[in-house]
Amino acid sequence: ECNLQEEDCGAITELMCMFPLLTGLNLSSNHLGTLGIAQLENSLIRSRLEFLILDDNDLDSEAGSILGRVLQENQHIRQLNVSGNCIGNDGVGDLLKGAQESQSLQFLELNRTGIDAGVLDAVVMCLLHRSTRRAQNESLQSLTISMHGNEIGRVALEAFVQCLPDDCQDCLECDSFVVENGVLSRRDYSVFFQQYTEENCIGNLDIIKEGVDDEGASEIALLLKENQDVQALRLSWNSVGDEGTAALAGA
Repeated sequence: ECNLQEEDCGAITELMCMFPLLTGLNLSSNHLGTLGIAQLENSLIRSRLEFLILDDNDLDSEAGSILGRVLQENQHIRQLNVSGNCIGNDGVGDLLKGAQESQSLQFLELNRTGIDAGVLDAVVMCLLHRSTRRAQNESLQSLTISMHGNEIGRVALEAFVQCLPDDCQDCLECDSFVVENGVLSRRDYSVFFQQYTEENCIGNLDIIKEGVDDEGASEIALLLKENQDVQALRLSWNSVGDEGTAALAGA
């Protein structure tokens, strides 16, 4: 969050040259843009980076293609986060092609990247790929595709996961559900929990900007006691006070 722009990528390149053994680079929440990533491409390929965080950086489809090439060539990167960038199906598809060639990548985050169900075939190829030159990328431990900010649709995503072999299902994280901006208005919380948590076994539940107050938080606390599937709950930008917080803590 340093307000870095495209014109700052030259300085980033110099920094990487000065510290060739650098293993982590967090450029989250800047404005590097696709032209900035293009400037960094060669340096990223030659680097020994293991962690590359590029979420919320105004990246588009072309940036996804560039990063796909980086993953193909750089066999050190273990974690890549491009969440919050409008990369779309084509860019994510190219990124996944690079991921399937990587022997080091373990964690890939694609939350809020503007993808829809059309990208699922590319996900399958990434997880199941065999080539004459390399074995399947068995090191991939987590591919995170959030419902929030993507248009895949829960039904399509669940059907897709059910078709995968068990070992591939283990590395695909799609157990989060996000409710935001008035979706819960005029809906009973108990009905919501029954529909979206008990049936779908959701591990992480985000209820954002839903006007949840102390009374609502207390009701949610009671439902959490009955539902053991929810492992993490986030109530950002609501109106929960001390009373509601205490009730949730007791759940």
